[in-house]
Amino acid sequence: MIASLNEIRAMAIKAARGAGLSWGLAEEAGHATRWLMAHGAPGVDLLAGVLDRHDGAALPMPEWQGGSWRVAADLHCPLLLGVCLADDRAATRLPLTCGPVAAPVFLAPFLAPMGCRMVGPGLECAVSPLGLAFGNCPDAVATLTLSDGCPDFTCATHHARDVSGAAWDRLAALAHRTYAPATEASRQAGAGAGQSDND
Repeated sequence: MIASLNEIRAMAIKAARGAGLSWGLAEEAGHATRWLMAHGAPGVDLLAGVLDRHDGAALPMPEWQGGSWRVAADLHCPLLLGVCLADDRAATRLPLTCGPVAAPVFLAPFLAPMGCRMVGPGLECAVSPLGLAFGNCPDAVATLTLSDGCPDFTCATHHARDVSGAAWDRLAALAHRTYAPATEASRQAGAGAGQSDND
């Protein structure tokens, strides 16, 4: 199916909220998914995998310890790690090893302003404020090495993207959790047609 970047962002935010993420983190998920789709990466598929993996879980915040970001869990959430990398660039000095992290390419939107290269098992990509270059986008867990070197390339922005129907349906199912259930009282208050349907 074809979806606009604004539709993708809105769906990503609602799905992230449905999976239990805070409003702030859901907004970051929407931004990151839109950015990835705009630069040719399968952001919707990657987000669906991330939300399935962390659905309803209490996400521990990464902490800067001993020259690396560490988390009190077996796995970094790429959204939380990405926010930490973006918010504390003074501490994030490259080269840096971090992980293990799920769907590591999801870090790209957060790393774009500083420009760097990400290398890990099955993944090699370069990101800059101008775009993203990658060989593949594995959803697998990987430990990454981030290194200096702002790549010199440009990337066209896509205003509408062909998204996976299965991934979109998964995001829609998560988003549905945020909807208020229909009740007789809500119908009487004006939601829906109520008792009189003049259509």
